[in-house]
Amino acid sequence: MASQLPETKLHPEILALTNKLDELVLKKATPDEVGNAAQKAKAQVMQVTHLQSAPTSWPNISRGKQIYAQNCVTCHGEKADGQGVAATALNPPPISFFDASRMNGLSPFKVFNAIQIGVPGTAMAPIKKISDEDTWAVAFYAMSLRHEALAQQDKDAAQKAYVSVADKIHLEDVASLSDDQLLQSGGSELVVASFRTYSGENDYKRALENSKVLSARFDH
Repeated sequence: MASQLPETKLHPEILALTNKLDELVLKKATPDEVGNAAQKAKAQVMQVTHLQSAPTSWPNISRGKQIYAQNCVTCHGEKADGQGVAATALNPPPISFFDASRMNGLSPFKVFNAIQIGVPGTAMAPIKKISDEDTWAVAFYAMSLRHEALAQQDKDAAQKAYVSVADKIHLEDVASLSDDQLLQSGGSELVVASFRTYSGENDYKRALENSKVLSARFDH
């Protein structure tokens, strides 16, 4: 990622950190060593480039669906299964957002970066015309897709699962953690599904309902 951002090319500390990370990978260092080095490099890149690691408010998943339909279906498909009309000509093929082997290790932040700066060695080029807000929306939408069925099975249970850990898992965590990491933090697949399918629309609807309740009280 760092090598694709102009601000980082001549930054000595970032170069040193990424070179150190390369060395650790080549010598097959422990996962903890590699992970710690990667976190240090990531933090420095974020500081230099001012990249967002999380949205400022919960993304609107319905808006993300619209952005996806406008920009992503040609490759990733209308069903987000990687079977778009252009997919057969691409190598490697576009990701299916229902592929657990690929999606378990992804986070909205990684999808956000893929949209913003592209993915080397693939047909995924940066999409510059999308705002940060809309990029987060489509990233959260992509991450929500394979969790919709579970969340819809019992909406009340999903809501209770969300509320049960809402004070422990925050928007920054949901944006930066993979599904596997969220599962470790939240403790159940329903909790993960409840967070992945939560939308900024819910905040708007709740605020609207609260305003109606307050208005009714004042009217009386």
